[in-house]
Amino acid sequence: MAMQWTEHVLIGIDEIDIGIKEFFRRMNNLLVAMSRGRGRWETREMIGFLEDFASAHFSIEERYMAECGYPDCESHREEHEGFIKDLAYLRGEYEAGEVTTFFVLKVERWVYDWIIHHVGKTDKALYDFLRGGMRNREMRPDCTL
Repeated sequence: MAMQWTEHVLIGIDEIDIGIKEFFRRMNNLLVAMSRGRGRWETREMIGFLEDFASAHFSIEERYMAECGYPDCESHREEHEGFIKDLAYLRGEYEAGEVTTFFVLKVERWVYDWIIHHVGKTDKALYDFLRGGMRNREMRPDCTL
């Protein structure tokens, strides 16, 4: 079942919005590929994308959290670190040649859980904070939103 992208996820900061939208698109590519028997190949693509995504997107979010005085910055950053650690483990499994149907399903489930729990809750709290601050201009003076 495809993950449905909705506009309510947008926060009005292009460099964040574009990354999250691409994350959803890639997840849906993996689901479609799995249904067509191409899950192993798309899993490789997904892992590569996620490595690039984590490096770029997390640093952008963390910069905004620091600049704008986000109160849950540390716990949010710890989730990012957990993602990177889990992703490195999955990359290792992939490189070791353990790309079975079970592995493809494990990656799909892991990404799905990240979208539900991190994007849907942790990122939503950050984005609500940033949106509210943009509307109310209650951010720290050095916040560059």
